[in-house]
Amino acid sequence: MNIYLDINGTLLTKELTPAKHLHRFLKNATENHCVFWLTGHCKGNATEALSYMSQFVPADTLDLLKHVMPTNWKILKIEAVDFQTNFLWFDDYILFHERNELRNRKKLASLVDVNLDTDPEVLGRYLEM
Repeated sequence: MNIYLDINGTLLTKELTPAKHLHRFLKNATENHCVFWLTGHCKGNATEALSYMSQFVPADTLDLLKHVMPTNWKILKIEAVDFQTNFLWFDDYILFHERNELRNRKKLASLVDVNLDTDPEVLGRYLEM
């Protein structure tokens, strides 16, 4: 399975602290799945995403993030999603057109709408993916 990850509001709270269960979630995801960045902090190269995350997460979590592969997209994040492979997309906000594309392809259930304010345990529920 492919896992796509946004950063702000998904891996980091609004206060820029690591989401609850982040390290364990990343450990499970990177050991068992193909994990990709799907964030404005990464368009073709993971360096910016890693540099950004290095400000907010401990070194052992950053080491896990080094296994997250880059994606490349121009306008919509959904351009980088491989619809031929089962996936989960963790994001706190996607555009109407992206949600509509997921709906049209019958993949809306692959979106994990993350809201760390109302559901800080969301990553914990996916530890046994």
